[in-house]
Amino acid sequence: MRLAFVLPFLFLINPLAAQESHGHQGVLTPYAGEPPEIILTDDEQNTLKKGEPIFKKIDVEKAKRGIAIFRVNANQATVWSVIRNFSAYPKWISDIDETEIYSQRNNLLYVKFSTSGWLTGTTSWYAVHDYPDSFDKERDWGTWTLDYDYQSDIDDSVGFWRVLPVSGQTNQSDVIYSADLRLKGLFVSLFESSLIDSSLKDATQWVKIQAEKRSTSQ
Repeated sequence: MRLAFVLPFLFLINPLAAQESHGHQGVLTPYAGEPPEIILTDDEQNTLKKGEPIFKKIDVEKAKRGIAIFRVNANQATVWSVIRNFSAYPKWISDIDETEIYSQRNNLLYVKFSTSGWLTGTTSWYAVHDYPDSFDKERDWGTWTLDYDYQSDIDDSVGFWRVLPVSGQTNQSDVIYSADLRLKGLFVSLFESSLIDSSLKDATQWVKIQAEKRSTSQ
């Protein structure tokens, strides 16, 4: 299920996102620092070797949170160059119409995302990404939350990326992606699980496609 499908429900609740504080400092548990290590079984490792993604749940503060794990035929630096390329997201991700990096401080990237629906016009949200500013073997992960200094049309969003080397393969990486989402209103929560699942599946496609394109052109 796509985000644009849910926008009419959001419009009924909050049609405009003013540039003011969000009203809270987060309702979802963020990944504070390094995200949890994911241990794969032998069967799951074989699934990755076959080029198939893995979807599973992890425990975060007594709640289950979905993750996707997939193998990319590109090194870690190339994968991170794709993940950090926010200006290209509208070309790569069908649910994103526009992005704007409105601030950058060391590793922190502040990005406004916009999408649109035929009933609602533009809907926006603001997120701060703590990503490595260049490839660093000591820092193979990045996390994000909403930027609570701005009012977004979604209630909360947190997640992480992790890009790991594949043993014995200099031009392959295993990518781990987790996202959680809260929408505003009484009824839109019915769509949250579908949107999260869609985000996890989409990530296994656009990151893989773009990183492998970039790898072969280098």
